Amino acid sequence: MIRLAVVDDHAAVRLSYADYLGDQDGIEVVGEGAHGLEAVELCREAAPDVLVMDVRMPVMDGIEATRVIKQVSPATRVILVSAYEQDELVDSGLRAGADLFLLKGLTGAELVARVRELAP
Repeated sequence: MIRLAVVDDHAAVRLSYADYLGDQDGIEVVGEGAHGLEAVELCREAAPDVLVMDVRMPVMDGIEATRVIKQVSPATRVILVSAYEQDELVDSGLRAGADLFLLKGLTGAELVARVRELAP
C-alpha cells in the first residue's frame, strides 16, 4: 500500500487529487494540507511514502517545504506540481530535493503512474 499525502492551497485541486488518488488500488491518502508548513507537519507525523505538493502556496511555498521535508522525513518522495512551466521553478524545486516536477495539466492516469514509479 502506497501511503500518500496531498498539499495544495486550492481546496478544489487538493480534494480532487486526494479523491482521485485515494480511489486507486494500492494507494491510501494519509493526509492533506493547504500550505508548506502543513506539508512538513504531515511528513513528520504521518511519514507518507509520496507527497504531491503545489509549488506556490501561502505560509511556506512548496520549494522551501521540500527542503525541510527532506531533513525531517528523508524517505518521503516529493512530487511538486505547478501551473507554471518556468525553468527557475523546476530547477529550484529539484535542487531543494524534489523527486519529480510536474505540470498541473497532466491527466489523472499520468499522476497515478508517476506516484507508482516513485513509491518504494
